[in-house]
Amino acid sequence: MKTNNTARVERWVTLILVFGFVALTGSFVAVSPLAAQKKTKVDTPVMTCGTRISGGFMDLILCAPVGTGATGAPAGFSIQWQTLQDFNTLGWPTDSNCPLDLYGNPTCGASFCKAGFSGKASGTSYNLRSGECVTVRIGDLLFDNGASTSPGCAGALDCSTHYVFRAFAHASKSLKRSDFTSTVQCTTGNCSDRDCTVTQEYWRTHDPIVLVTELSLGNVTYSSSDLVSILNQQANGNGLISLAHQLITAKLNVRSGARCPSALVNIDAADALIGDLVIPPFRNDSLDPSVTSNLVIALNNFNNGAGGDGCPLLCSTN
Repeated sequence: MKTNNTARVERWVTLILVFGFVALTGSFVAVSPLAAQKKTKVDTPVMTCGTRISGGFMDLILCAPVGTGATGAPAGFSIQWQTLQDFNTLGWPTDSNCPLDLYGNPTCGASFCKAGFSGKASGTSYNLRSGECVTVRIGDLLFDNGASTSPGCAGALDCSTHYVFRAFAHASKSLKRSDFTSTVQCTTGNCSDRDCTVTQEYWRTHDPIVLVTELSLGNVTYSSSDLVSILNQQANGNGLISLAHQLITAKLNVRSGARCPSALVNIDAADALIGDLVIPPFRNDSLDPSVTSNLVIALNNFNNGAGGDGCPLLCSTN
């Protein structure tokens, strides 16, 4: 039989044990620690400048954070950029659509651009798992089928220019979009007097007149403005146009100082194959892609810094 003193002691012991359990586990609090830590946003990615930087483009490396419970970037991401000069004047816009302010003034500079990346492109997935990284080439996005850019933003960047970049991961089915990354500053390279190459995308948006007033493709001579028209012409299965794109770029690279013996051989072969044909849009001449493919691949390799021994790399600051 228990005495009153014994009963009181047992009640106190019980209370101590109960409150000790609550203190250790949080089981009886209104909001548990796990609920308080539940994520509402996708993790903010990390972005850095890549090592391959030319006069017309630069590589950016974007990584999804790693760690227990890390979200990755399961729905892809977006990148925004502008020149440092515009950034110093106006900063980043609060509305990425850049509406005018109440006084009719612009809220972002003319160089402000944005691009979204999701799904797969050329074997690369932009939907990142935790710890995964991907390299994006800003200034060479025209034919990237995983990218969607604002008007005028798929082409080449300006030479010797400071740019700033920021990015965010897209919202997923259960989480809101991430916060923006910190602002990253990178600088494009010099486009003149170089023993290196730039891609055709650079010349799509930069008038070749800085190097030449005219250029021969086959036996026909074209003005610098004609060259821009040809570069903006979609190939649509016409091997003559595809070859002309690479031939123009290769000749301008050589004129800029890029040296590659095999490229000179391929340039001569391309001129011979084109002969008296006139490149669209100036006439509807054509070549079967099966006839031009080897030369297109070889010249494309040269223009992209993959020409092999004795050939230069893409223009780079590293």
